[in-house]
Amino acid sequence: MKNRTQNMTVFEHIHDLRKHVVRALLWVLLSSTASFIFMSQIINFLKGPYHTFTRTSQMQFGSNALTSINVFEVMTINLKICFLIGLCFSCPFVLFEIWKYVRSALYPSEKRFAKILIISSVVLFYAG
Repeated sequence: MKNRTQNMTVFEHIHDLRKHVVRALLWVLLSSTASFIFMSQIINFLKGPYHTFTRTSQMQFGSNALTSINVFEVMTINLKICFLIGLCFSCPFVLFEIWKYVRSALYPSEKRFAKILIISSVVLFYAG
């Protein structure tokens, strides 16, 4: 990598962008895999409010078991849930990869402002 004060060619920018995109995708893949390992606990946690509602509700339900219409629906829903949870957990790392790509084009005053903005964004994201 050249010194940050020197201009980069278009191909160097593309190579640098590809490096950061691959790293961001690896973070999403790793966190999705980690959530896939704990899939049964996650699904039970998500089904908890439904089961509580069906037990305490005055309405008559045939059963409180969730049903699927399609053959592969249970598998695809589980994979989608694991992917979304992995995406949420990897969000700060993906944003950091974006920051590492963008920061070379910023002036020092812009970098200070962006650091404050990124830290507060991550904190507020997880605070809800």
